[in-house]
Formats: sequence, structure tokens, C-alpha cells
Amino acid sequence: MDLTQADWKTRLGVILAIGARPCSGAIMILLFSNALGIVSWGIAAVMTMSFGTALSIMGLSLAVRYARNRTVAFFGADNSQLHWLVPLVKVAGGVILILFATVLFLTVIPISANGDFIAAGC
Repeated sequence: MDLTQADWKTRLGVILAIGARPCSGAIMILLFSNALGIVSWGIAAVMTMSFGTALSIMGLSLAVRYARNRTVAFFGADNSQLHWLVPLVKVAGGVILILFATVLFLTVIPISANGDFIAAGC
């Protein structure tokens, strides 16, 4: 189902389903604040953390929406000279992601002196 054409009940259900999963950081803050006897400060810390997360996600979503609208306006159907650029950008983005993942993999996996991968606990 496309959420842009959903009613308010469906949208509210999606928001509640996403928000129903507890945050492990919030649980740790509440656990330690309970152990220290300052539960009200723990609740305030969790609420502040939730508010910051909400603001960050809202800002990112607005930026993505703006960038998407600008991109669609720039590469619209009336701009037929740049249609070859879209597949090229997709392929280049995929290659960049593969290179980035390879660099991350090679920097995390330890390599022995003779060049073999060391099974780090695997």
C-alpha cells in the first residue's frame, strides 16, 4: 500500500508500530537511573533523547523530500537531453557503495603476516 494515499488511521498505525520497539539505550538509561535511585532524571533523559531523535529524523526526512523534489524538477520529462545521465549515476553510485563496503570489510577483518584472513572468533 502506498502511504501517500493512505488515511490517517493507517499512518497512525505505522507511527505506533515503529515507536513500539523499545530503544536499548533508553532501557539502559532507565536501568541505571533506577539503580542509582534517580528515576525521574532517567525519565527526563530518555524523553530528551527521544525528542532529539525525533528532530533529527524530521530534519533528515525534510532534506530528503526537498532533494527528491529538486531532482525530479531538474530531471523532469521535459529535459530529454539528460536521460542518459540517470543510469550512469545509478551505476556509479553502486560502484561507489561496493568500493566503500570493500574498504570497510578489509579494515575490519584482521590479516596475518602471510596475507591470510584471520578468523576472529568465527
